[in-house]
Amino acid sequence: LAYVSFFQLHSLCLFCVSLYVVNLLAFLLLGMMLGRGEIMKFRISSSSFAFLFVVFVVGGIILHTTSRQYARDLSEAETRQYLEAFFKQTPVSIDVTGRPFWGNPDAKIVIAEFSDLECPYCKVAAFRLKPYLQEYKDKVKLVFLNYPLDQACNPVMTRPGHQQACQAAVALHCAAMQDKFWEYHDEAFDRQPRFSEENLMKIAKQLGLNLPTFTNCYNSGAARAYIASDVAQGNRIGVQSTPSIYINGRLFPNWISKRLLHQALEKIASESSREGL
Repeated sequence: LAYVSFFQLHSLCLFCVSLYVVNLLAFLLLGMMLGRGEIMKFRISSSSFAFLFVVFVVGGIILHTTSRQYARDLSEAETRQYLEAFFKQTPVSIDVTGRPFWGNPDAKIVIAEFSDLECPYCKVAAFRLKPYLQEYKDKVKLVFLNYPLDQACNPVMTRPGHQQACQAAVALHCAAMQDKFWEYHDEAFDRQPRFSEENLMKIAKQLGLNLPTFTNCYNSGAARAYIASDVAQGNRIGVQSTPSIYINGRLFPNWISKRLLHQALEKIASESSREGL
């Protein structure tokens, strides 16, 4: 996944890199323990225990630091510069017709979220965006589009990435066909990354979906064509990481900052009012 992030998507996700570092440390520990035969003997030496402790401490510090970096509020000068750069972008066209949404269907502010059910940072967005936008629910339309980092349905991916993300996206679409999109969305992200077909069916059953209808949809070419359409849009506009959040066609990378997001929305709403939209 690090290879995919750096060389295929040409982007750097600090949160994801943090997970890569923690996984690497855990992998080194496992290799060390296997070399000593500690796992087979069901015992851990003091040095292995010390290294394990370091993995958890360092991993925790890295994850905490990167999450704080993402979430920190910008200074007034940084905020002004960020918003100026945001509004200078040339908007891209994103077709959200027929896509699942939350908020006002007729809103002038359309927030398009390109997401991957296996992406750890997408999980953060999944459970933060709607609460952040709650007070703007009548003014915004939050639309979900699939962008799995999985070569099974994303032609940009030339190496394995999130290897169950495409089938998870298909399952999510089929839940939407039974008006259970957000319920399945939340449950799937909560269970991340366990997306075997068996688990995807279990979520459908748990939510009370019609299983024969869900299964027929899941196995259909139409469902995969729907996901392919989302992916094609993402590739056309140059999505480089997940989640990618676009507000009225402009990329808004620092959506994790509630204050910054609200300031952008307030300015857009104010300009729309002046223009009589």
